[in-house]
Amino acid sequence: MTGKAGRWITGITIVMLLIVSVSPASGINISRTLSTTAPLSGEDIDGLQEIAWIYLHYPRTVEDTAGRNVTDYAPVKRIVVLNTDCAKAVRILGTDDRIVGIADGVITKKEYYLPKMSEETVVGTWKEFDYGAIVSLSPDLVISHVSKVPWVEDNLEAFNIPVVALDFYKRATLTEEIERLGHLEREEVVKEFVEKQDKRPRIFLEQSKDMADLNEIGTYGHGSASDELCTLAGGERLCHKL
Repeated sequence: MTGKAGRWITGITIVMLLIVSVSPASGINISRTLSTTAPLSGEDIDGLQEIAWIYLHYPRTVEDTAGRNVTDYAPVKRIVVLNTDCAKAVRILGTDDRIVGIADGVITKKEYYLPKMSEETVVGTWKEFDYGAIVSLSPDLVISHVSKVPWVEDNLEAFNIPVVALDFYKRATLTEEIERLGHLEREEVVKEFVEKQDKRPRIFLEQSKDMADLNEIGTYGHGSASDELCTLAGGERLCHKL
């Protein structure tokens, strides 16, 4: 069976199979679809496809660097980052368009590298957060350094906002942390995506720490955390062998 009639029957079948299983966290209203006998619209079909996707791929759980199990029940579309390390990790994964809240250090220290993020809502400093502002943004995920997560979790627990503890600055845990974050917020595992690439783009990693001004450009050495992160993300660093 083809055409609208076929899509109508397929759509109703999917809904009837999934209605008892789909988490309310998906935020999709299927009551109108179930109450009508009219053919499904394009919007209805898109909604059913999203329900099916969530059913097949969620919930997703990872163990963060603090040893806590963090679970997402639907795709992560709104992220709050509480330090620059987390902000850079999200950008590397290509999902920085999902960031809705930042710590002010992202602006004061890395605005030239993360210009779009400077337009987002500031939710405190790197060590003192405005939890009211965080809650008002309705995030699907909050990313914090391990050392800060006990306080962040205590203040957000009542609002059922997932908080993941990841550092992104320690070489020993960097690779695992990127993979864990990628599993939570992307539709594919980052490592699998990178392995499928035939050609790696050549990249220069700039760093300005200890530089007198932005006219002086530095980079990272072979074996550094940033060097490893570049390789994991699918790039070939220009100074990799230096």
